[in-house]
Amino acid sequence: PNNERIILYLSRVIELRNLDCLITAFSRLEKEVPNVKLIIGGDGDFLEFCKSLSNKLGVKNIIFLGQIKHDDAAYYYTLCDVFVLPGKIMPENSVNVESWGLTLNEVMSLGKPVISTDSVGAAFDLISDGVNGYRVKNNNVDEMAAALEKIFRSNETRKKMGLVILEIIKNFNAQRQAESFIKCIETIEAIK
Repeated sequence: PNNERIILYLSRVIELRNLDCLITAFSRLEKEVPNVKLIIGGDGDFLEFCKSLSNKLGVKNIIFLGQIKHDDAAYYYTLCDVFVLPGKIMPENSVNVESWGLTLNEVMSLGKPVISTDSVGAAFDLISDGVNGYRVKNNNVDEMAAALEKIFRSNETRKKMGLVILEIIKNFNAQRQAESFIKCIETIEAIK
């Protein structure tokens, strides 16, 4: 990127991921924020719909990379200014939510601000709204666009968010998760 502000999405391209919301919000943002680019990495059955939507909306600064090897993900994470994981709640009889969203952990380990929706489980534990990123209502284009705009309002704010992120994410490691799981089991056993 040459002085571009990069928004990254890197995951499967399926309807559950709500990329149509992100692309629509981005179509508004690119008219307001100079040098902004949306990079989408991943493949899936929703990809053609997303490409068609971006054409319909006249989105200019978007790149569809296709499938990215997991070993290459960190490279793309380092390029971005903000990472977005925009899940949505699906209708009944389908997968309803993103139970965690491990990509948030991965990108946060590099100190990058994140935006996610309230349908992604990790958003509640990892995102302090306005402190290290933003958690928006699922499928709400207005909130997504506003969060993206806030992220790009100030380079200083993004840098501060990055520092806070590194403090938050260090508490989310395998050892602490195992300890927490054991404590939950012990608490349940004590109640019996």
